[in-house]
Amino acid sequence: MRRPGLFSLGIAILLVACGRGDGDRDSPIEPEPFRIHLFAETIELRPGQSELLRVSILDRDLSLGTLRIEIEGLPEGVSATSEDLTVLHESVLLRLHAEDGAGTVSRPAFVVVRAGEITRRREIVASVRASGRPVQSYGDAGFVTLPWDHIPVAVDPSGRILLLQPSTGGHDLMRLQQEGSVDPSFQGQSFVDLEDLPFVATSETRIFLAYSRQVGDGRRQVVLALGTDGRLEQGWGVQGVLEREPGATLLDLQADGDRLRFLERTKETVNQVQLGPAGRVERIDQVLLDGTIFGRLLDDGFVTQDSTALRRFDREAKPVPTFGEAGAVDIGWAEVSDASSDGAGGFYACGNFLDYPFVGHWTRDGADLLWGHADKGALPVLFDEVGTGLAVLPTSTGTLFLAARTSLASGTRLHGLTAAGGVDLDFADGGPVRTRSDVVPLVFRDRDGNVYLVTWDLYYSREVYIRKLYR
Repeated sequence: MRRPGLFSLGIAILLVACGRGDGDRDSPIEPEPFRIHLFAETIELRPGQSELLRVSILDRDLSLGTLRIEIEGLPEGVSATSEDLTVLHESVLLRLHAEDGAGTVSRPAFVVVRAGEITRRREIVASVRASGRPVQSYGDAGFVTLPWDHIPVAVDPSGRILLLQPSTGGHDLMRLQQEGSVDPSFQGQSFVDLEDLPFVATSETRIFLAYSRQVGDGRRQVVLALGTDGRLEQGWGVQGVLEREPGATLLDLQADGDRLRFLERTKETVNQVQLGPAGRVERIDQVLLDGTIFGRLLDDGFVTQDSTALRRFDREAKPVPTFGEAGAVDIGWAEVSDASSDGAGGFYACGNFLDYPFVGHWTRDGADLLWGHADKGALPVLFDEVGTGLAVLPTSTGTLFLAARTSLASGTRLHGLTAAGGVDLDFADGGPVRTRSDVVPLVFRDRDGNVYLVTWDLYYSREVYIRKLYR
């Protein structure tokens, strides 16, 4: 018997796969009853404003009659009109509106077209940019008002403000909930001999406080570890407390989960200390420095200032050789009061220069981006009055929040700046948030990037105001 050739076998397989006869033929693909065309696929809104979206229907089967067009899945605080499209028209305009209290958000939504049992969808992105506007759900329309002697000291990652309130013989630590009310579940500690405000660092699991208290005949720096309920962590240090050696002065504190890193100075040295989850010293990095007047921890080390220079060190307390000359740059008559990492290896620093506020931005190699020196004409564009203080706070989005109190009428302005020193046009529509404060304002930020501006009125209402603003 002759075997079938490969050609014949291939034909047979093809015929079986394709089928024979009318009953085996594939059903024809039905054409779409219409096509949806959008004139924009991203809609950006500001609170209190509206935008129009034109939707066109192309290649429509007129037998479908009137079509219903609407938008589903919009963010909270955003609404849209619905329209009917008759056979006499090809497009409609849908109006999207963001309420005054809408917050910053961006999410997918869908333009939905219905004709009887037929439904088709096209995805769009609906965004609200509320940066710099009050969070209406916080306190009373974005404000929390407290007696003037209540002092906010930090905000935890979830947006709960920690503050000191006066008590018999001292102060108690209390906490506000995320919406601004007092948290009754928080068991705050009491402090009876505070001379200065404590350093506070928070993480998702712990609250660390460091302050100076009387121990025997002198004062010592003391570090406390609290749980998120405000109680002392009994397994940390000695029942939640760690005492430092006499003569050490704390410069900064930084929490990383259950671990703690802090910076302290003695008469001749600056020490970077790393504590483990149980409060035991894991390592101490020491550098010989005389006359240090300022120090702040950065993501990859720390920065100090003395009478001659601004100095940069790595996580092992070694000078960063690429920063200026052998780890130091001369900043003249400037006095630094705050500094923070910029997320790209550099850092921001702010303070005063001959009674004028200044803010500087230094790169990893020590290059000054110039917009930060008052004597070079950059900063007075923003702060053209003699100032009494600044607070600086960069964010992961690249926006630098800068608050300044000026001497005229106790005016306070919160600016959003870009990393290059320009005005961030997204923050408060490019203009500063203006208020008044009789002392230097405070600025905090939670993990979502929302900003908390703290100001005081000591002469009229004698109150402290905490304003929560969208990122």
